[in-house]
Amino acid sequence: MVEDNKEYSIEELKDRITDLEKQNNALSDQVEETILFNFISESFDSISNDKELIEALLEKISILKEIPVCYCIEIKSRSYKVISSYCAYDSGSNDCVEPVLKKEIIAQLQSQGVLKIKCDDVDPAVFKDKVKHKFEPYEIVLIHFHSHNVKNGVFVFVSDINNKEVFDDLFIFNQFVKIVTDKWERLGLILQLKKLNQSLERKVKARTTELTRLNNMLFQEIQTHQNTNHELNIERKKFHQLFQKANDAIYLWEIDGVASIKRCMEVNQAAIEMTGYSYDELMNMTPSDLMVKGMKGQLKPFLEKLEVNKTSKIEVIHQRKDGTTFPVEVNSHLFTLDDKKVILSIARNISEWKKIELDLIDAKEQAEESDRLKSSFLANMSHEIRTPLNAICGFTELIKEDNLEMSEVKDFADIILNNSSHLLNLINDLVDFSKIEAGYVKPTFMPVNISHLLRNLELNVQSLLYNFNKEHIKIIIDSAEELEEKLVLTDEVQLRQILSNLLNNSVKYTRKGSITLKTSIVKDQLQFIISDTGIGIPKKFHEKIFERFVQVKDKKTFSIPGTGLGLAICLNLAEMLNGEVKLLDSSIKGTSFSLTIPYYPSSK
Repeated sequence: MVEDNKEYSIEELKDRITDLEKQNNALSDQVEETILFNFISESFDSISNDKELIEALLEKISILKEIPVCYCIEIKSRSYKVISSYCAYDSGSNDCVEPVLKKEIIAQLQSQGVLKIKCDDVDPAVFKDKVKHKFEPYEIVLIHFHSHNVKNGVFVFVSDINNKEVFDDLFIFNQFVKIVTDKWERLGLILQLKKLNQSLERKVKARTTELTRLNNMLFQEIQTHQNTNHELNIERKKFHQLFQKANDAIYLWEIDGVASIKRCMEVNQAAIEMTGYSYDELMNMTPSDLMVKGMKGQLKPFLEKLEVNKTSKIEVIHQRKDGTTFPVEVNSHLFTLDDKKVILSIARNISEWKKIELDLIDAKEQAEESDRLKSSFLANMSHEIRTPLNAICGFTELIKEDNLEMSEVKDFADIILNNSSHLLNLINDLVDFSKIEAGYVKPTFMPVNISHLLRNLELNVQSLLYNFNKEHIKIIIDSAEELEEKLVLTDEVQLRQILSNLLNNSVKYTRKGSITLKTSIVKDQLQFIISDTGIGIPKKFHEKIFERFVQVKDKKTFSIPGTGLGLAICLNLAEMLNGEVKLLDSSIKGTSFSLTIPYYPSSK
């Protein structure tokens, strides 16, 4: 439009006219495209078949846009499939598209969506050989698409050299493809919807029939359920009573999927009493919280084993709330409860069992040791008895000879006497120990003059030293003044035997020096201490010397005879007198034993 008050030159008017013509042409093209879109869209409304839809699209684009060759192709992993094609000159051939479906072109198309290729890159003879008409291909347009049943599709449009500008604007082709793919998708969805509706109608009909049947059964099941629920409540009460009244601690643990305890679900009263924790405290604890620190590492391997075997047993040490510990045997079972993995653990306090087990082990060891010592004792006794008997028999035979002098006869008689005395002591030890073991020895408490007893013991020791050719050893009797000519209530025979055994041992194992017997009153106890300057007792034998059949045998004592019963007899007799005998000290400088008995003064 020319303004009234402005004048234009002829050139400006020409330029203005040119711009108006371009705008008019652009508007005409838009109107044409709009009419074309509407035409194609309306033409697709009556089509309900996928193949017909694609064929119609290719035909209309070919006719309206004057494109000689059109294809719709599905690209597969190692090949391609022509869904539909249209050739303006004749039926054409599917092989026409093979040159443009190279791997590098397909890869570029999938990344860009639309690809335009000059036919200079493709041998034109391919199309000339396949299309029986004078056909000069100019450009090829590839448009990538996908739908519900075509995952990797391509539309191929090939233009003629006489229509070079047809692909200048690809918007309309994209729109055509979008219209068709949308329609294609809708057709697929409609088909699926029909199938779903038909399937739904069948399912509704079958479900209605089933619901009718179930409804008829429901009334009967309700009545049965009421009866079952009543019985279940009774069983639940019984279970609760059994759970709470059980003597063993019962825990119900919930576990997660990584073999670890998630939480405690329930505990019984026994668990509360056994651990000292309250119900609320136990509900916030895990098994590791109950275990002593050094055993917490056993929990994970135990849970992993339980996951495989479904049942397992373990012995651990639990710690009470007050810090005290006790051993428990835990039997656990893994099962599913309300879609949760749970562990039922029954923990039993086995403190008494452990004590009995230790007592049995100790008794077994003692029995084995006693049996070993008894065997050793019997083997030793055969030697101890045969040795004096051989001496007695041998020297008795020698005395019978006529050519012996009186001095020789006297010496032989002394040897026979000494061996007879030794044999008698062996027999006395055996008899005394047998009586003690059988319970035949009972103490008889009578007034005893301790001073007279000590003097008799001194004479006996001197006699024994003479027999052993140890007259050089000094005997020291140190008696408390308050015991001088005093009477003490005890068993004289048993007291004499204890002191004699201890003094006899000192005589046997002392080569020089002295033997001392000291008496004193300590509080309400009468104490006897027997010390010597003998060879002593090795430290490794200190805890065993009072056991029966035990003898200290080394290179120093190998030739010294004995039964191994003397100290065992002393220990038993001291207990009968309500007293105690023990080793005070022993070294290479000598040995000291003490005998302590109750001090009961008596005036009778």
